[in-house]
Amino acid sequence: MIGDDNQLTARFSDARTVALICIFASEVDVHGGMHGMVSYHATVVKTFKGKNSVGERIKFGFLTDSLPKDEKARLKFIDEVSKREVGSLKFIFRGSERDDSDFYLEYMDTPSYSKEMAKFLDELKRQETPSKGEQDGTDQPATAVDSKVEGSKKTKQEPKGRPR
Repeated sequence: MIGDDNQLTARFSDARTVALICIFASEVDVHGGMHGMVSYHATVVKTFKGKNSVGERIKFGFLTDSLPKDEKARLKFIDEVSKREVGSLKFIFRGSERDDSDFYLEYMDTPSYSKEMAKFLDELKRQETPSKGEQDGTDQPATAVDSKVEGSKKTKQEPKGRPR
């Protein structure tokens, strides 16, 4: 789990993709006894970093070796996990070089949504996004250009109280 601001900043820097997702389905494929593949199906709600677009559906998962040994207990556990996770908002940090929408994590690093973390990630995104001047090499701050809307006159008004 991600701890303090420094750890979150480092995780954001290392990740290729950082997004807020909503899980809409989950499944567990049992691979004999206590081993299995846990998979989640989710929709991207917001992208902080990377190429995922809002509304895109992704699948991610992880291997586990800690499913209950008893078959009845295992089935109950799988059902409870599915019900608990479906509908939840999570942040996902992905370091993989692949850009496909199905991927697996080496470990589960999907913190639950919090307003504070979303705000912090927005700030990291803003700091990482270069201005227009930096993008085209002019080293000038990006500024909005006043434009005239066709068919109407746009005039600048001077502040009141200033001599003309």
